[in-house]
Amino acid sequence: MLSSYKELEQYIVEDFEEFLDEGLSLSQVTDKLLVEYHRGTVNSKVEKLVVYLTIALLCLDKGYLREDIRMNWIL
Repeated sequence: MLSSYKELEQYIVEDFEEFLDEGLSLSQVTDKLLVEYHRGTVNSKVEKLVVYLTIALLCLDKGYLREDIRMNWIL
């Protein structure tokens, strides 16, 4: 169990940067993050919000946002 939602956010940010460094596209990074954090999005509405909102903000910073992310970050 994560000690805080801030910790969850930090893990997502680190994974996002790592996946980009591996040469994945933003769409591929999004897919990989959704797989990595799937359990949290199923078990908790708050964790789902943290996961989707963090991914959305990271992608928007790069000028990109997939429709499925846009639709799911609002519970």
